[in-house]
Amino acid sequence: MCQHTLTLRAQKVPPSICFPWRTVSQTMHQSIPSLRSTVVCLLMLITGSLQQCLPLCVQASSAASTNTGRSTRQSTPSRPPFLAHVTDNTLDRARRVALQRHEKAVAQALENYPTNQQPPDSLNADATTATATGLDSYVIDAAGSVPDFADQLQRVVHVTTPPLLSRDECRNVIDMAESHFQQNNIPWSMQTSGQYKVAGFWIKNIPAVHAWFTHLVQTRLFPLLARTYPDFVVSPHDLCVDNAYLFKYDPETGRRTDIHTDSGCLSFTIALSGTDDYTGGGTWFEGLQPLQGLQGNEHAQQDAPSWNHVLSMEAGQVTIRPGGVKHCGHAVNTGIRYIIGGFCMHQNKPEIVRQLLTPPPITDSSEDDTNSVDILEAAVVLNPKCDASYGLLADRYKQNGLIEKAKQVLEYCVQHVHPTSGEVNFSLGSIYMAEQDYVKAKACFETCLAVDDCDVEALMGLAHTASQVGDTTTEEVYYQRVVATPGASDTIRASAFCNLGVLHENNDIELHYYKQSIALAPTKFAPRYSLGCAYASRESWKAAIRVFREAMTIVPNEEGQRQTLQNMYTAAMHVVQTEAADSPGRSQQEVLERFRNLMGKENFEILASSAKQ
Repeated sequence: MCQHTLTLRAQKVPPSICFPWRTVSQTMHQSIPSLRSTVVCLLMLITGSLQQCLPLCVQASSAASTNTGRSTRQSTPSRPPFLAHVTDNTLDRARRVALQRHEKAVAQALENYPTNQQPPDSLNADATTATATGLDSYVIDAAGSVPDFADQLQRVVHVTTPPLLSRDECRNVIDMAESHFQQNNIPWSMQTSGQYKVAGFWIKNIPAVHAWFTHLVQTRLFPLLARTYPDFVVSPHDLCVDNAYLFKYDPETGRRTDIHTDSGCLSFTIALSGTDDYTGGGTWFEGLQPLQGLQGNEHAQQDAPSWNHVLSMEAGQVTIRPGGVKHCGHAVNTGIRYIIGGFCMHQNKPEIVRQLLTPPPITDSSEDDTNSVDILEAAVVLNPKCDASYGLLADRYKQNGLIEKAKQVLEYCVQHVHPTSGEVNFSLGSIYMAEQDYVKAKACFETCLAVDDCDVEALMGLAHTASQVGDTTTEEVYYQRVVATPGASDTIRASAFCNLGVLHENNDIELHYYKQSIALAPTKFAPRYSLGCAYASRESWKAAIRVFREAMTIVPNEEGQRQTLQNMYTAAMHVVQTEAADSPGRSQQEVLERFRNLMGKENFEILASSAKQ
């Protein structure tokens, strides 16, 4: 009887970049023997020639994940040269589309949050509270621009002092929210924020909180906004709530949100929890700097490396700012942090650029073409200093197969608009990576990481670039950082664990890494297949067969099926041959039935069917 040889070849899988959202790729790029040799050996088994055998080639598969794309400021031309073709007619059409979207958005906002239905006396009931509230202010020192009204809405973040809400009122709102889910025996819903998830709900969906909130914004918050932005808001009646949510940050249900901007010309964050209720937390703002001579600067956490632009608030305090300011919910380490976040629109001042970038979910106008490249090109021309427009335009070019144009847009943004834009740098790094320009890709991902040292998607991108240049030591460092990052998604951590297993093939810890990956992402093929390969490389044939059978239930494509069947077959061959040597005299039918039972009837039939073709 011949000796089976084992060849283990681990190959990394390049991540599949999906701009602007980042996704995990489970694509397999592996060199495997032809299935034909496996089929020949199966036919020999069926015909009784058990002395023939096939060398086993077991390979480990890895899944790499990278998911969206980030200083000196430079002058921005009035119009990027690659958009010289955009005509005045195109701009006029874009403005009409934006006006239509604005009208629909305002109508929907007033339906969701009917602040226009409050009687005038109610409007003034608590206005004195807003008038008496002081503000601590912080300037945003960063490149880029808000989408609209940059001349009227300076990028300044204001924090109410003293608090706008009492601690008892905050506690009552939390109790209303928790009671809703307890009484309905349902868990908190999970909201997606880029690469993270956090427990929360839209306030319009919880009746008790909705009623309280609608009264709050009209009697206290809108008057505060009108007083703070007198050149923009003439009367509190000018405003409406585009949307609002309540988030519950904790280590179990979601520690943080991704860096983002809000959909609205003005935004606010209401702290419902005090700083003694949690550790970590707060709100990070890009380029946040305290203004000189103002009180309350102790709210800025200046001692946290890479996160020295974090504002912490006590219960009842409110942060107000333009909606186009980049920010995120900073990670909570312990305890629970409840906050309310909301976005406001001016009913009579349409946000042209933002409406072009974020169309309403439902439109019935043939002129409102949400897929039009012209619309996004117009958005860039109308405000060439807003980096968000460049990212979305590049994404549309990329979707249309215009990769070079997409790269041109992103490179221009980095060079002239916002050198440290995470979204733009990640997307540009993804293109460089696809072009195998790993030096430039690495620089882009490092820029992302300089902005947010917990950006696990950038870490995965850096791990892949290290892999491509053969630097496995650095590659492992980045994977280890991913799995150790609080708040990283299970899918991304699973991919990192899987690739750590591949890096440590034939070492004892290899099995541990694959099992960790499977525990986090039980429906992913790559770690389960790789675990089967690891068992086979250790000649744990029955364990390998068991895992390969599990992998067959989630195999993503024909190539994966062929590979898994081949390795399962060879492992089963080892078991059958060993049993035949230990118990001679079995009939050919008994051996064949044993083989079928080991592989599973369905898997055996698939392989047998291939043998007949």
